[in-house]
Amino acid sequence: MLDPKLDIVFKLLLSRPDNESLLREMIEAVVDLPAPIAGLTVLNPGIPRDLAVHKAIVLDLHVRCVDGTLLDIEMETQPRPVLPQRVLYYWASLYGGQLQRGHDYDRLRRTLSVVWLNGKLPVFGERFHSVFELAERHTRGRLTDHLELHFLALPSLWSSGASVSPRLGRWARFFLAPDEQTLHALAVEDPTMSKAVAELERLSHDP
Repeated sequence: MLDPKLDIVFKLLLSRPDNESLLREMIEAVVDLPAPIAGLTVLNPGIPRDLAVHKAIVLDLHVRCVDGTLLDIEMETQPRPVLPQRVLYYWASLYGGQLQRGHDYDRLRRTLSVVWLNGKLPVFGERFHSVFELAERHTRGRLTDHLELHFLALPSLWSSGASVSPRLGRWARFFLAPDEQTLHALAVEDPTMSKAVAELERLSHDP
């Protein structure tokens, strides 16, 4: 079975139109949304064949929800110290790309990054799910909800100590599953996991 933590497998798994429900469920498991996602579109579903094996390429997903919310989603297989700066840069590119010359700023929509990490960085400590926002230093009042960066450090799932929702925990266990037996046991627990495992099996048998 292919490893769902591989960035190319991660993107293939979640970018197919037939798998919109998987992507929607994953986003809702990570992000605290005011309402369930009514629909979404992957803006960059393709993977250039000549670049897919290039080490420098970032195989992220750009997603637009029907309410205009934008997300940049990726799996980072080898987190490096510059990861926070890179994630912020890609967030800024997606956020700023909403406007053309002459557009009003009220067209800007909430933009979030969701980064699954197959590793740890000191800035996250032992937390599994770290969320960074724009807040006033003293009062912690949020300036805007338009910036939200989510980092999910898979190796910290069991050591975090923080409460993890069953929904989010299942996705983490899916990515961490060491073998097919564990995946199939997870599939029995939940229809979303059943679909995710079936799609991973399909990808694994695709030449």
